[in-house]
Amino acid sequence: MKPLSFAQLSVFRLTVFKLTAVRLTAFKLAVLVATTTLVGNVHALELDDERALRPFFETKFDQAGMSIHVPARPEWPFSTTNSQEVSVVELRTPTNYYPATVIQISRDTRYGSSTEDLADVAMAAMNTLRDASVAPQLDTIAQVQSIKTGEINGFVDQYAMTTENGSFDMKVLVGVFPSGHLVTVLVSTAEGQIDHIDHMVEKILRNVKEL
Repeated sequence: MKPLSFAQLSVFRLTVFKLTAVRLTAFKLAVLVATTTLVGNVHALELDDERALRPFFETKFDQAGMSIHVPARPEWPFSTTNSQEVSVVELRTPTNYYPATVIQISRDTRYGSSTEDLADVAMAAMNTLRDASVAPQLDTIAQVQSIKTGEINGFVDQYAMTTENGSFDMKVLVGVFPSGHLVTVLVSTAEGQIDHIDHMVEKILRNVKEL
């Protein structure tokens, strides 16, 4: 598979910026946090006790071209945003779930990426999101973690973002499916809470599949 040209990479970066809408996501998350009334530490203990019992239901998003396992108890709300370029599936924690989290998963079929040029593609996309979040830029891909989870091979970045709505932990995955199609995942939660939601994010990503 041919590496992305500079023009194609520029379009992909713009698509990543538009579809993830970083600061809008932060606002949605702020609303979720505001409606979460349970005390964090107490609820975290409940999550630990019940973690192994939590079922997921497989949901097929035909327009997005993905099958995603959505947490079922409690049930996480989800929605899709469709454009001519790509579709975004957004999962949100329900009211009173700790920590409040928004997960956005998008698949781009216009361009493919081989494992050889994925590092450059991932770094460009991650720096686009960091720029939108007013976070320091990455200098090298060695600053982020490589990952293989389920069907996805890629890289994961994590950083903090501060907006007028509060401070947030951001986790970004940019990778490829076996087909070579690009996938971008943006996880947003309140500052200092990413470790408390990682186990759920891992289970969701492990079961993301192309249709």
